Amino acid sequence: MKFVIGLIVSFWFSLSLQAQTVFMDSLIISPEMKSAPLLVGKSAEKLAKYLTENDSTDTQKVLNIYTWITQNIKYDLRAFLKIKYKKSATGNQTLRKRKGLCYQYSDLFNMLCEYAGIASLRVDGYSRGQNYY
Repeated sequence: MKFVIGLIVSFWFSLSLQAQTVFMDSLIISPEMKSAPLLVGKSAEKLAKYLTENDSTDTQKVLNIYTWITQNIKYDLRAFLKIKYKKSATGNQTLRKRKGLCYQYSDLFNMLCEYAGIASLRVDGYSRGQNYY
């Protein structure tokens, strides 16, 4: 009996992975999404337009925005270690400085999505790190 249940679960899991693979295969991370021309990268509105103008699906647009952020914005470890970081930094400041903390990544992502006409929201919470209880 356990063998049959295990076989059914394995079959279902493999089908769900195949469906996910097909979905992901339809998305393309193009090299030009990893970097943008210098003048475009200084304006959030121009950057959002550059990253999304040639794609028709929201999913591809979000992937383009995500790819650009992960390739071009560095984590600000110095600010994180100070513990006294300012929560007032905006998406524009993160874009200009090209570095930020977790919430600043989220704010930049939301701002670029807004300019691209995609609904998004930031969900605040806690990460499970070294000192998580």
